[in-house]
This record gives sequence, C-alpha cells and structure tokens, in this order.
Amino acid sequence: MNEHSQKDNSNKEFERRLIQALVKIIYESKGRRVTIRAKLLLRVAGEKIDQRTIVRVSMFLKKLVIRNLIKSETRKRFQKSRSLNYIVHEGMKLWDIAKMSPEEAEKLIQSELAK
Repeated sequence: MNEHSQKDNSNKEFERRLIQALVKIIYESKGRRVTIRAKLLLRVAGEKIDQRTIVRVSMFLKKLVIRNLIKSETRKRFQKSRSLNYIVHEGMKLWDIAKMSPEEAEKLIQSELAK
C-alpha cells in the first residue's frame, strides 16, 4: 500500500468517526435543536483537539452545509470576534432520520458526501 492510499484511508476513517459522532449528538439530544462546534464533535469522536483537526472538522461541517444537511449560524460574541456554529433542528431531514434510525442517518451523510 502506498503512502497516498494510506492517507486516503485514514481520512475516510476520520470522516467516518466524525459522522458517527454527529449522529450520536443528534440522537442523544433532549431538546429540539442541537448546536455543533468543531471541538464538541472532536471530543465526542474521541479525536485529539488541535488546530489541524479543528480545521479538518470545520471543512467537514461546511460540506454538510453545502449539501443542506445542517445549517450554519454566525454569532457575534464581542466587537470583532465571531463564532460559527452549526445547527441541526427538529424538522430537518437529518434530525428526523437520526432520531428514528442512527444507522440510516450515517448512510445518508456518507452518500451525500460521496456525491
């Protein structure tokens, strides 16, 4: 196995753990909406939290926004500081599927990202 395919496999594995963590967060939520940040997703996925992985998670979440699986929301914290949150709420396709069948939700995300 060459270095490129090994790197590709580790990226797919990382993405798979992020998908599982995202679905777990939605499935276990008690309310009607869940706010996701990169650090939370990394913590639930059991990944190390550093700048590189935070950027990778942000790119992953942006792909999901483009595919209309989740929404993004910018919140102004201080005068110049902004934070980007990702939201899944009741009534969204991903929310409904994740609450009924987490496995189906994981398959949905994987198929949307493969497009």
